[in-house]
Amino acid sequence: MKTVPAIIEMASDGNYSIYMDADDMDYLVTGTGATSKEAIEDFKKGYEDIKSSYERDGKYFEEIEFEFKYYMKNLLNSDYPDLPDPEPIRPEPGTTSTGPRL
Repeated sequence: MKTVPAIIEMASDGNYSIYMDADDMDYLVTGTGATSKEAIEDFKKGYEDIKSSYERDGKYFEEIEFEFKYYMKNLLNSDYPDLPDPEPIRPEPGTTSTGPRL
């Protein structure tokens, strides 16, 4: 099963949003919440809603897993707007990522 990154960001108002980082899919899942936990729950509900909609309409639905990743620049203090985008963190050879999966 394909694994897609789900990026968690914090907005300037303190709320969280999540989007799936995959341009090659036929659908897009997003979620929002006052906390990252609420946003993840909303995201998972959105995924199930899209899946149900595709099944109801007789469309093919590619099931995928998500690896949730925090976008750290948005989680840092907003007093530092000029921070560069962080380099992606890659697992060392012979290891795997330990992020939570849906």
